[in-house]
Amino acid sequence: MALPDNWFCQIAGVAATNLSCVSESNQRIFLQLLVSELPITEADQAVSVFQEGEGKWSVRAVEPGEKKISRELVTIGDKQVLKLLTSQKESFILRYFIKNGDYLYVLRFEMKDPDDQESKKTVIVLEEAVQSMRFLR
Repeated sequence: MALPDNWFCQIAGVAATNLSCVSESNQRIFLQLLVSELPITEADQAVSVFQEGEGKWSVRAVEPGEKKISRELVTIGDKQVLKLLTSQKESFILRYFIKNGDYLYVLRFEMKDPDDQESKKTVIVLEEAVQSMRFLR
């Protein structure tokens, strides 16, 4: 995944399979990796369950309390992507779901106003990042 030079990224998560990125203007995106057999059309319903030793936990792609505003299947570059916009409390969350086998990549951007100029610029960066994604698996 390619991002402009003014973005800084670091590995995140217990299993170090996620990526947290921030721009110089403090825009933040999060790339989450889940394991899911669901088709891309149902990717927003994914719940990934992890187990290590005696511990077991799950991660939802979308929290139950989020209100769905728009949901559409789009093509970005050569990828079929589920694009979902939700709201929760006083913020909006834009997600792009991308499948590669049983791996589900969820690119998440949280914003205060989707019509704000800075948010619109970040959405363009996100779609360019999705288009640039290459899978090694």
